[in-house]
Formats: sequence, C-alpha cells, structure tokens
Amino acid sequence: TMKALASRDPEFYFVVGETSRSPRPSEQDGVDLHFRSRDAILADLKAGALNQVVVGANGDLYCTSVDNFSSSQTNLFPLIPLGVGQFRALPLKSFAAAFIVPDSFENWQNWLREQAAEGNWNEEKRQQRLLEAKSSFEFALKDSKIRFVLNDNPETAAKRLKQVAEGRVPDDETRAKEIAKTSYDKLLKLLNPVKILDKLSINGAG
Repeated sequence: TMKALASRDPEFYFVVGETSRSPRPSEQDGVDLHFRSRDAILADLKAGALNQVVVGANGDLYCTSVDNFSSSQTNLFPLIPLGVGQFRALPLKSFAAAFIVPDSFENWQNWLREQAAEGNWNEEKRQQRLLEAKSSFEFALKDSKIRFVLNDNPETAAKRLKQVAEGRVPDDETRAKEIAKTSYDKLLKLLNPVKILDKLSINGAG
C-alpha cells in the first residue's frame, strides 16, 4: 500500500529501511530493504546514527537512519508498535500512524503462508510471527491515535493512506476496524492450541 502510494504520487516517498536479517529470494538490496550485518547496525546505534531500532519477532534488527528519509517529501515507512512509540518521541513536524488491514483474515493467512514458504520458516518461527501480529493488533485496537486503512486493492488503499497523511479520516475506516477486530479474534483461536500444549507440557513436567 505504501509503495503503491509512493509510485502514484510524487509527494510521497517510500523509505527503505535497514535490517540484519538475510534477504528472501524475491527481495532486492536497496529496493525492499538495506541488508546489513548486525555488527554494522549496532555500531551505528552506538554512534548515534540511527533514528530508531527495534528487534523483530525472530531477533532480527530493523532500523532507519536520517539518510534513509527524504527531506522534501512525505515519508512512508512500515513500523511495528515499538517503532511507532519511538517516532512519536522524535521532534518531527508531523507524524501519523495507520494500521493497514487486509480485507479478510483468510487473505492475510494466505499471504503469511507465502512468506513462510519463501523464508523457510519452521513452526517456532511461524508462531513467533503470529505472536508479533497479536501484539500489533492489540496495539492498534487500543491506541486512539491509530487510523485504520482497508487494504482491498492497491489503488483505493493508497487513496485511504493519503487521507491519513493529510490528517483526515480514511474512507471505510469503520469497516476496516471491524475486520481488524474479527481477524484478531480469529488469530486468538489460532494461538489457543499452542497455549494448551504449553500448559500440558508444564503439567507433565511437574
């Protein structure tokens, strides 16, 4: 959605962030992310050269520096909840956060399966990703400043995201929030069997 808006409107710029994880087969260095070593990122962090840095669900580092951003355009950048808090603390001219909602839980799960296949995730890594998604849903649903953007197709989703950047309520936000709540409830049901197994393991160990 962010890339779609940046490609359609020269007012917007998609920020390419940095990470310590390895690129997936379909990813290009400098296009999807800047792939760097963990030591190099930590060195920049120690030198104060980073705007923010967060640890992803699988222990990988994700960060941005001033050089990643445009000084003349509205910057678009994907963030996890911790990153939203970090950017809100920066002395920025303006900042708005949007939770981009897939149009159905099933489509989101299909996308996640594709990511898992491409990244060769094991079950532990998949569960970590689901737990990260749980935290993101909870953060968005509880944060009154978050706007909800329905991602049904690139063109209309990009239009809604632009509305958020302009300080407006995006079209179809009520529907987007309802879908987010429904998807969160379904996600909890996916995670429940894991919790039950964990509980059984603990009881069995005792």
